[in-house]
Amino acid sequence: CSGVLLSKQGLSARMDARLVNFSKGVFSRALAKPLFAQSESLYAGDLFAHFRSVLIEDSSCLKLPAVLAPFFPGAHSKRLKGPAATARIQLRYSLKAEQYTHLAIQSFRQNDQSYAYQIVSSIQAGDLVLRDLGYFVLGSFTAILKAKGHLLSRYRFGVNLFDPGDGRPFCLNQRLAKMEKAKQTIWEQWVKVGEQEQVPLRIIAIRLPESVVAERIRKAKKNRHQRAHHSKAYFELLKWNIFLTSVDSSIWRAKQAARAYTLRWRIEMIFKTWKSHLDLAKMFAHKQSLRYERVMIQLYLSLSWMLLFLMPWYRFFSQKAVKNNPLNLSIAKFTQWAKEHFKALVLTTRLDSFWKIVQYYCLEEPRRKRISQLQIMREKFPLA
Repeated sequence: CSGVLLSKQGLSARMDARLVNFSKGVFSRALAKPLFAQSESLYAGDLFAHFRSVLIEDSSCLKLPAVLAPFFPGAHSKRLKGPAATARIQLRYSLKAEQYTHLAIQSFRQNDQSYAYQIVSSIQAGDLVLRDLGYFVLGSFTAILKAKGHLLSRYRFGVNLFDPGDGRPFCLNQRLAKMEKAKQTIWEQWVKVGEQEQVPLRIIAIRLPESVVAERIRKAKKNRHQRAHHSKAYFELLKWNIFLTSVDSSIWRAKQAARAYTLRWRIEMIFKTWKSHLDLAKMFAHKQSLRYERVMIQLYLSLSWMLLFLMPWYRFFSQKAVKNNPLNLSIAKFTQWAKEHFKALVLTTRLDSFWKIVQYYCLEEPRRKRISQLQIMREKFPLA
């Protein structure tokens, strides 16, 4: 607009530490002050009615040019010739509000376990945290409970369990073997988890169909490496879905806890959408001479675009979908559509004028065999 010509070299030279700080500032402001205020919930249902918010946390990795290995060191591997560079993005997502609440850019070697405590400073009373085994750190569980939060996690094989009454070691395999012999498919009990931590949690085990068990065992045997020779006890536990939670049975029955955990896949869909529809995985592919500053600027501004535009738009149309349709708004379909119509969406003064188009192109397909995430969120459970 100013008529000033910019050279490629001149523009590259401006991508310095000051512009990194500016991009980070834009990102931080976008994360701290979303355009749409957070409401109680987009969904009416019993599953999460007891909780103030439901926070799902996970990470995703992006391969970078090897020249950036000093800044983003990747995995150690004998197969790789020379250093590898990989960035890890940590994401925290509020399920009830359909909003990102925390994002961080790290290196691959800063794993999920080392990040497990970060959430504690932002936990409020009544929050529920859903995380996978990557964040299984008993000390962080204790900290979440001290902050009067709740948690739901998968059980990690080998973690010590103790009877809360007499403090004796508790053998999970023996107990589940008795349940199987008695042909019981659901078992639960309060236990203390960890020899040192003694975290009071409710353990829930649900027997899986034989077809699912066979597939689990097949994958476990295929994925073994020289340091992971699974024991017979490990394979026996694959017959069960096993969870640890601080939520009492008066709020969740066993199958409700299992249903709640399936919604952790919401964040997996977000990562898939980033990589498939926003081309985040291809952003730095086949480039060998990128500078650290350019990578950080590009990542911060891309994430800011999602926070400032994509997520508010998605949340706006999600509200309409929840009120007017039995189907959920597909985040993958909507992202692709929003990217193609970005200019029109930015310039419009009436976002709702796009509703009929979004409704036609972006709703999820009806399912016959598998219940959708929206149906789970809306589900009403009898009290008895």
